[in-house]
Amino acid sequence: MGQLIDLTERMARRNGGRTRLGDGPEAEEAPSGARPPAAFYFALDCPVSYLVAERIERELGEITWVPMMSGRPAGPAGARLADARALAIAHRLPLVEPDVFPFDARPVSRAAAYAVLAGCGSGFALAALRLAFAGGFDPSEPDLIAEAAAASGLAVNHALEAAEDPLLDLRLTANRRTLQARGITDAPAVQIVDGWFSGFAALTRTSAFAAASVTFHALEAEPG
Repeated sequence: MGQLIDLTERMARRNGGRTRLGDGPEAEEAPSGARPPAAFYFALDCPVSYLVAERIERELGEITWVPMMSGRPAGPAGARLADARALAIAHRLPLVEPDVFPFDARPVSRAAAYAVLAGCGSGFALAALRLAFAGGFDPSEPDLIAEAAAASGLAVNHALEAAEDPLLDLRLTANRRTLQARGITDAPAVQIVDGWFSGFAALTRTSAFAAASVTFHALEAEPG
């Protein structure tokens, strides 16, 4: 994962130096051993995607990050935040409501799609999600896209150009349709081998599935 964005300075600037972002969760040791192929589908305007993003690589190790356009209408935004807030409290994760929510996630999602192609997907996505749901900012603003790009090692000018490229919407929409074809209505979701899991509970279910898959493949590889 790339260098993660530090929101402390930005939070202090916005609040006249009075507010400090709380520390994130303590780092957990990643499970050892080989892992089966896995992918994490997320939406940058989804608070539950943010919560899963904070833990996904600690639970499963290296994973492919797949951005998508959210399939949810704007109406249930309050309910989504309430559900996410309950999960955040239960799992001791920071969560704040962005100043504008729901926000137009298209620009930052396009930049995330480009970041994946450039090999900076996880760092850019986590930085953008933290700006939104740990910092309360609108991550689709150009200066915040630039900040997420810089934190992840992505060229800032390329990220800003990608944010304005509607052709990247095709990739984002195709990623969402991949989920829908498997009966999953929206992010977050995790694929591991041929198993598909959705929602925050996907973390615990995929951890168990991954461990079982590693054991299965190890047994399968043993000489008879």
